[in-house]
Amino acid sequence: MTMEFWTYEDDIGGPVTHLGEVFRSGNAPRFHGMLKSLAELKDYDDSWPPRWVDVGKVEVIAMNDGEVGSGPIPEDITFYDEYSILRGSVRGDGKRDLTVEEFFHHADILSGQNVGSVPEHGNEIRELLKVTSGGWVEGVVDRIEAARMGLSHPTWIGLIDNFEKAGGQVWQHWQDSAADLAKEKFAALHLWYGDRDPGDIYRSQGLGRLTQCLLGFAALIHGARLDIDNLMGACVRNVHAWDKNTPHVSQVGWAALSGIANAAVGNKLEAAITAVGTINDIAADIKMQKAVQTGGCYDILENYLKEADEVLEHALAGADALVDEVKSIRNEFHFAPVPVWE
Repeated sequence: MTMEFWTYEDDIGGPVTHLGEVFRSGNAPRFHGMLKSLAELKDYDDSWPPRWVDVGKVEVIAMNDGEVGSGPIPEDITFYDEYSILRGSVRGDGKRDLTVEEFFHHADILSGQNVGSVPEHGNEIRELLKVTSGGWVEGVVDRIEAARMGLSHPTWIGLIDNFEKAGGQVWQHWQDSAADLAKEKFAALHLWYGDRDPGDIYRSQGLGRLTQCLLGFAALIHGARLDIDNLMGACVRNVHAWDKNTPHVSQVGWAALSGIANAAVGNKLEAAITAVGTINDIAADIKMQKAVQTGGCYDILENYLKEADEVLEHALAGADALVDEVKSIRNEFHFAPVPVWE
């Protein structure tokens, strides 16, 4: 029977304080509490955390230097030094010292973007990415869609239908100099406001692509947050599993961020868009499982940092792809300049 020696409290202070609500209501507090406990070696009465033990050379015992799980040091070891698990430099194998704060840098980078929220969860691993509100992005999408497909859209399309630029009935009966000038203006309107050929560069298409980019960015940020939050939960669970010598987490819910970016720039939009629903639809297509590496306590912590770095690298690549798409939209508008009616 395994005795419970190691306890600690969730901690919402320190580097967790300024994180987004997704992390504060997720795994960040328990992750912070665990890391603080591992970092701060104190004189515990009954709550010894795992640590690195350097056994004195005069000890004639079989135990070597190494990581020791929670609980007191065996009584037959009388000469030893103990260090925090985070003190990689004491091992003599080239590992570096870790700090509590660096484990929250990734979440900090993914905090502050007002792209909506997700439900709270009580488990270490969140299985689904579900956006409950679209935040700032939802408001912007609503405005773009109002401009793209709002009340003015059918009015202008109807007007263009009555003033077709080639062979229209109006131009057969209106053939003076004013008609020639009007024909030029309506030709510009056809380029800017028409939606006859999906290959044309026109206002509706450009605004639709811009909307899709915004929705893709929101889904990208939510996906990266999902990955980081799940990594925190997996790290906590794996450290405790190592400590108790029980099975580790093997799979976590994972968002393929490149898939989100590809969906954002590749999908065609319907006439009407619901921001929350579209973000969820984009995210639903890319849900997958990722294997999490395990090992000793320090290895588990170090692997968290490597995986978190990879999340940010993929998120950055996805954001770059969306920025390139926005630049493409902007650059193409010179083919159909905004009509000016003087």
